[in-house]
Amino acid sequence: MNIFGNRVADISARSESAIGVFTKTVQKLKAINSDSIAAREKNQTELDRLNSENTHLAGIEAESSKMIFKIEEFLG
Repeated sequence: MNIFGNRVADISARSESAIGVFTKTVQKLKAINSDSIAAREKNQTELDRLNSENTHLAGIEAESSKMIFKIEEFLG
């Protein structure tokens, strides 16, 4: 009976080891996803800031263009 018990314990240990590989892989992939999400959020914040800046710059350009037109019209 001792041999039978050792076989069961050995097979059980190998099974747990095999499953452990998948469990560790899942944990690593979840960490990768978390890092990816954090990077995307950081990028989105930067994109939002740059879009806001571009909108502001476009407004400055529009005002400058109006002034250029008026000055050139005045100068004839």
